[in-house]
Amino acid sequence: MIHEALRPLGIGKKESDLYRKLLSLGPQPASVLARKMNIPRSSTQFLAESLVQKDILRKIKRKNSTYYHALPPEELPHLLKAKKEKFLYEIEQEEKNLNAIIALLQKETLSESHMPQVSFFEGLDGLQNLYESIFSAKEDVRSLVNFEDRQKHLPEYFNTYYQRRKKEKIFMKAIYPDTKFGRERQNNDKEDYRTSHLVDTKKYFWLPEIQVYDNKVSIACGSKKIGIIIEGKEIADAIKVLFDLAWEGLERKKKTKEK
Repeated sequence: MIHEALRPLGIGKKESDLYRKLLSLGPQPASVLARKMNIPRSSTQFLAESLVQKDILRKIKRKNSTYYHALPPEELPHLLKAKKEKFLYEIEQEEKNLNAIIALLQKETLSESHMPQVSFFEGLDGLQNLYESIFSAKEDVRSLVNFEDRQKHLPEYFNTYYQRRKKEKIFMKAIYPDTKFGRERQNNDKEDYRTSHLVDTKKYFWLPEIQVYDNKVSIACGSKKIGIIIEGKEIADAIKVLFDLAWEGLERKKKTKEK
């Protein structure tokens, strides 16, 4: 049990045995430790120096001899905390480096090829990954959505989706069928960080959800459990124009009704 508890500090079983022996004996030179543990002096010194590097032991000079002193047990959690902070810092740096590389690779891709990039998503897990891509959006998201369809197939996911999107300050302009659930969602527009228009279901009804943002067009069909993301500026711009035309028409219709 003790060996396992010390393992996160990078301590193996032999090192753990040496550390515990020093706790019971107090500061000792490698020769004494070797005799007490019944292992070669060279092996003892190797283990001790390894623990010194891990800050588990300290070296003390007494006359012409080097003594090893064990770190008090109550100070071990501080070592683990320091190790955690170092690990998180390294991960953060690696993430920054990776993001820099991705940006460079994207520039190379755009410079070398004008073909749109298409990604396919299958199954409910795949659809969740598709929806997660929206959190990379650098602009407002335009969306043609059927709330019943998405809620029917991914209810748990969408229980937190709206608030996460709001937290990331990703605003949405949405058009969706005028249904009971659609009206309920529209009543939550402010809370969900969204503005929307409803359309007559007798004239306009669809199931696949279409979202466009940046240079991406996302299409998700919950009933078929499939989706695609098309990444291409020209295609995204064209869908944005079509959406904006519909949006402006709905805005004019709303203002006419209000007069």
